[in-house]
Amino acid sequence: MDGTAVVPRPNHEVRPHPTLYYPTGDIVLLSLPHDGIKTAFKVDRVFLARASPVFETMLTLPPGPDVDMYDGVPSVQMQDMADQLGPFLIAFYDFGRSIPTKKHQADTVKRVQGVLALATKYDVDILRQRIVELLQGDWPASLEDWESAHEERKAIVTGARSKPSKNKHISEIYGQAAAKCLPDPCSAISLASSCNVPSILPAAFYDLSKIAGMVRYKLWDGDGNHFGNHTADLQLLSHKDFIRLTFGRKALSQLFIYRHHNIKTDVLNHLKPEHSCDKKKEPVTCAEQFKNLQLTLENNVLCQGTFLELDNVFESIMQDSKHTVCAQVHHRYKPGLLQLRTELWRRLPEFFGLREGYTPWLTVMSL
Repeated sequence: MDGTAVVPRPNHEVRPHPTLYYPTGDIVLLSLPHDGIKTAFKVDRVFLARASPVFETMLTLPPGPDVDMYDGVPSVQMQDMADQLGPFLIAFYDFGRSIPTKKHQADTVKRVQGVLALATKYDVDILRQRIVELLQGDWPASLEDWESAHEERKAIVTGARSKPSKNKHISEIYGQAAAKCLPDPCSAISLASSCNVPSILPAAFYDLSKIAGMVRYKLWDGDGNHFGNHTADLQLLSHKDFIRLTFGRKALSQLFIYRHHNIKTDVLNHLKPEHSCDKKKEPVTCAEQFKNLQLTLENNVLCQGTFLELDNVFESIMQDSKHTVCAQVHHRYKPGLLQLRTELWRRLPEFFGLREGYTPWLTVMSL
């Protein structure tokens, strides 16, 4: 450092960042102090200004003696901590390649939240969009993408179960695999609210609503944050978001019960004496088996909160011989479930109070 170095606040030690301190840089960004130490990032003004209109304005420094200098170049005091500013600038310089790109990782939100916060703050659209797309891999904006994400998670867990260890019980292997690919929806909701990423909120609230069912049935582990194979730090939710969760899950349950009643009534009305069963059973027998099937499905869905997995629940129950129904009943019942699932997905923003003009408690009262 040459003799022109001026530390704006002498009572704080300034240390150059170990990697983000380029000899050819023409401006120094100073982090907020941590334990009395500021971190200096010597970077390229033109590179930052081209990607961010906020930086373009901020780094247009007027010439004159009032400009703080550090290591021979102008310095700017940032209002960000080094542990956020560092990862943000690294992602900035490598065009986002340092951002994790693999979906279904438990620590995804933790790894990107600082970068997303600063990408939003400094209006770096290309970096922000890349992180949003990563988050949408776990909490998609369409039902089709949600189904794909669900199948991908299931494949990860199934793959782990197919490789049992002599020293581990299969349930332990399952739990560890699930825990690694199930990010915390509470952290996603908190991040989406603070960084304006509304597209992930419906799926994240639905994801959390399934865990809320586990809370209701007391399926949690020791520290109160782990529910089965899921992790959810409920303290991250604001009071308003907790209300959204509570009433949203209630609205899902009520609409499911109402619509499912109509579906099963339609199937039972179809089971009249002229009903032709491919399994050569009497209509009354088909009706009784169907009643058992739909009751089992309804109980499973309401207990587990798997409202968007109706087809998977149905096929799983059908594997039990005592719940097997004839083809005619199958073809009449399953399409109704698929239509119901589509309606439930479409109305998630309404149920969880995410759509302007809707409040979740009024939605529940109107069902």
